[in-house]
Amino acid sequence: RMFGTTPEMDAYTIAILAPNLLGALVTSTAAAGLVPALAKAELLGPERRATVFRTSFLVFVTICALGTVLLATFSNQVIKLMAFALDPNRANAARSMLPLASLLFVFTGIYAFAAAELLSRKKFIVVAAAPAVSTLLSLVMIWASGTRGIMVLVWSLVLGTAAQAAVVAIPAWNASKNGTVVSCFDSGVREVLAAQVALLGVAMIGVVNVFIDQIVSTWLPAGNVSALNYAATLNNIVMQVVVMTLGWVADRK
Repeated sequence: RMFGTTPEMDAYTIAILAPNLLGALVTSTAAAGLVPALAKAELLGPERRATVFRTSFLVFVTICALGTVLLATFSNQVIKLMAFALDPNRANAARSMLPLASLLFVFTGIYAFAAAELLSRKKFIVVAAAPAVSTLLSLVMIWASGTRGIMVLVWSLVLGTAAQAAVVAIPAWNASKNGTVVSCFDSGVREVLAAQVALLGVAMIGVVNVFIDQIVSTWLPAGNVSALNYAATLNNIVMQVVVMTLGWVADRK
């Protein structure tokens, strides 16, 4: 309601499009890929499970961090690819936001992976509270800014997502304190990463469609990109919740 469907909001939507696309992919696949592998590792003992999680987590975060750096480094090229139909003003605004917005990818990756571990340990309250912490922090930042400048949205979203990641990452890491970090070529770690890659390919069929729609909407008059983003938000939330829940059910079965 504060920012509406303005040209600036269109630029913001495009700036967070690529990080959110990558984040949606890892969120929708992390639980389904990680939880069954952890359940299998736990048959060999809690230490083995903890070791597989810690090593897989560090490898996964490193990959997400590399993707974040690439998004920030090639922000010009990414905006040209995803917003080729935007007018120069909106395209330049989106380009200036993307380096900061790219941090969403690594923070979302941390949250998705750590939340999957906590769900498999039945730590539901922590996982449920994390998004609330993120939202509260974001709203406080927006209200405290005293301005409707669009960059406050980027800062609030990034810092809120970082807080959300920390809320689940710390207890997830502590829960695996009996584990060590081994080679990324460990059989359990390779199983986690192989499952993740396979699931990413499947997830792209459904998740990418929403983002393609937003790219196509850049041909429409100003305001339509952000309007479509509002409409797609609820659908994305439902998809992520269902997939993470099914990942936990797979562990229980």
